[in-house]
Amino acid sequence: MFADATMWHSWAVEWTPDRIAVYLDGVRWAVTTDTARFPPRAMHLCLQLDNFGGVTAPGGKMFVDWVAEYPV
Repeated sequence: MFADATMWHSWAVEWTPDRIAVYLDGVRWAVTTDTARFPPRAMHLCLQLDNFGGVTAPGGKMFVDWVAEYPV
C-alpha cells in the first residue's frame, strides 16, 4: 500500500484477543491472527520518527494533529 508521506493520514491499530490489525485511512494495511507473534503484554502508545540505522535525511519531521486511545 502506498501512502504519500507529505499528506495527512489516519492510522489505527485494532487489538483483540485473536487478531491485531493495522489500518491506514480506513483500509486494512496489515493483520495477524498468529497469537505467537502478539506482544507478551499490553501495548502502549508511542509516536517516534526513526530510520533504524538507514540513511538520515536532514530536517526529518513528523506532524501529529490528534491522538486517541480507546479500550475495546
